[in-house]
Amino acid sequence: MQVLLLLLATYALLLVVIPILLLIFSFADNPSFHRTPNMRDDAAIFRAIVLAPILETFFIQFLVFKVFQLFNNRRCYDGWYILTSAILFGIMHTYNIPYMINTFFIGIVLAYGIYFYKRQPAKAFWTVTLIHALRNAISTILVFAFSD
Repeated sequence: MQVLLLLLATYALLLVVIPILLLIFSFADNPSFHRTPNMRDDAAIFRAIVLAPILETFFIQFLVFKVFQLFNNRRCYDGWYILTSAILFGIMHTYNIPYMINTFFIGIVLAYGIYFYKRQPAKAFWTVTLIHALRNAISTILVFAFSD
């Protein structure tokens, strides 16, 4: 049930973030604002749906959380972990500026997923990986459904 709620939270954020991004960047003539991920071959689809969720969850959410745990015995740094992880997640998705901002907010939800299951590290890792993979699979299907 928590997986579904966290997945839905990533989409609920889009209802707020996307209109703001469209308003801010609608006047951008720079072609880099319109770059999107290339999903035209099987290897790219595999990387997006399987490889990227595993690697990004490990390095950007799980490992960052473990590093924060090493230096933190109090709860006051939990927010800093989520913020740091979300910033790194956004930076990893440099297709265009609105995409980076959007993935920053998704990164907040994914980092919270690691934090939520912090007492069960394996469950935390695989839950967030599954949410990430589901998001990427849905995005890939939409790219194919609405591409020229």
